Amino acid sequence: MLRFLGVLSLCYLGGCASISVSLAPGHSPEAAAYLQEKLLPATVQAQEDYVALARSKLKQSSVSTTQILVAATKANADKAKAAQPTALVVTLNNSFPDVQQTRTVLNPVRASARLLFERAGLDEARRSPEWFVTGITNEIALDVLRGRHGKDTLTERILRSDDEAELRKTEDRLDPVKLLKQRQVKSSGKFTAMANFMAQTLRNQQGENFYPSLANYLRQLAIASSAEQAFQLAFGLTPEVFATQVDRRLEGLREQKRVHAQSLADWEDLDEESGRALLTTKSMRDHFASYEKLASPKAFVRARSGASVSFDDRAEAIPLALEQCATVDPLGCKVISLDGRFVRPVRSPKPEIDVRMASTGDDAWIKEVQSKWMPLLRKTVDHFNEIVQKRLGYSLKESVRIYVVTSREDYSRALRDQLRLSAARAETSASVAGGTSNQRGQMIVALYPNTPPEMLWEVVITRTLHELTHELQGQIQGDSAGFSSARWLEEATADHLAYLVGKELDRDPSAKYVLEDWRESLIEWYRLRGRTLTKPENVMTANGEQWTRQMVERLNPYQMAGIMSVHLADRLGDGYFPAVFRYWALAAKEGEKEEKAFEACFGVSRAAYMVSLKKWLETL
Repeated sequence: MLRFLGVLSLCYLGGCASISVSLAPGHSPEAAAYLQEKLLPATVQAQEDYVALARSKLKQSSVSTTQILVAATKANADKAKAAQPTALVVTLNNSFPDVQQTRTVLNPVRASARLLFERAGLDEARRSPEWFVTGITNEIALDVLRGRHGKDTLTERILRSDDEAELRKTEDRLDPVKLLKQRQVKSSGKFTAMANFMAQTLRNQQGENFYPSLANYLRQLAIASSAEQAFQLAFGLTPEVFATQVDRRLEGLREQKRVHAQSLADWEDLDEESGRALLTTKSMRDHFASYEKLASPKAFVRARSGASVSFDDRAEAIPLALEQCATVDPLGCKVISLDGRFVRPVRSPKPEIDVRMASTGDDAWIKEVQSKWMPLLRKTVDHFNEIVQKRLGYSLKESVRIYVVTSREDYSRALRDQLRLSAARAETSASVAGGTSNQRGQMIVALYPNTPPEMLWEVVITRTLHELTHELQGQIQGDSAGFSSARWLEEATADHLAYLVGKELDRDPSAKYVLEDWRESLIEWYRLRGRTLTKPENVMTANGEQWTRQMVERLNPYQMAGIMSVHLADRLGDGYFPAVFRYWALAAKEGEKEEKAFEACFGVSRAAYMVSLKKWLETL
């Protein structure tokens, strides 16, 4: 069954076009939701932009009706093509979100534009050579992309750089002269790179006349005796002269010095053992093994999230790798290898906690937050590292960005735009939570109007410190190569540490507000309400989705996790926080298991702890 997304009926002077966009069958509900929400709106808009370009610049008064099927994987695409042989099937499968979003523009536009040239060739002699169709449709798609994102996009720079790196290789080089007349060419990375390079050469040669000449070419195909004659009449040069221009550019490209454009003085060598330890997952190690075989100049970058990026055989390897990595981890990307050797920064940058207002406008509440509560929030974050380092010997080593929002609508938008949650998850989280951390350098703090000042004062301090503790957890756990730490322990420890740091903040002694005692407030909650809400075992085993469900149902999982943590802290005394930090560190070690780590760090199995907890709760 096809998931119908929409039909564009676009009418201009001279005719109309109809482009339908549907999701190919066979996707999981999660994949279908992701495609429909995150990617396909851009696909639909790009088709509209393409039709407008074809009419205005290529003077095409009738753009053919097109059916586009979008697939997440090659398997889905193959099934769709078998079911709908006449449809254009495009695959949107790239692991980097921002690059993937731009590919939702490029691939469908390339496919639609290809039909324009294929249908213009009325017979075999007037059929455009394959280099021309492949390369020119890529130029058209890049123009649609520029129109949506600005002239300088990461995707375009990566594609151009990939093409040039492919063309510098000496084995099995393609001859542009032979490609000039070939109507059919077996698709390959090398051919695509050459076709794109030739099209860019033609565009550079034509300058501002590129689109007028291209429109003339489409007209000439209808009256010329061959595609070669149409090319000469439209672009004002013979294919042979054009081939000479391509060869000249290729020669210059291949003679370029292969050195890093960026100075390497910012990095120093790291020993092999320490470098290998940074490759914390099998996928990262496999990626690095492939990277080691590639040509220099090259760079390998890893993110806190566990993602990794590499570029090779190009001067801009370092900036491209860092920029693409930033699409999945804006603040946590690091160069760990250059030209095959492990490296580290000569000077580790001091981590910064950047606080910025994500809500916009000039209403009274936003002004009050900016003037009264943002200074307190900044003062709170300024003291976090100092106090945690003093008490526990830990501190944030990576930068953090805090987005402050003043409405649930702004909170939901920040979750979607900054933390890249789906619309459904963002809406649910914004309805039940007042703060969020992705444990990769980004967090949100919500300050809502009509909150009593004494409560808002506590919210600014404890909520900010709670989410900063999650950031500290994330930095200690890394990409959790061993196991995902227990949600209840993460949340309870974040509340506990927020209280301890909050109590030590250098506040005005005359302030009329004071933080509630963490331990006593939880015990009072349990005596009054906790027995009738949720059970400890439901909280102990809850994953992220189950935790959110308990929040939606107002079962107070945070409070139950807190009372569970009170008992664990009572058992361990001063050893509680060191044990928690050891537990998080074990989560980063591949092969470690959560239950064994819990027992090793806290001196009791989870089952025995639960028995002890229930006996203690009976005494309250």
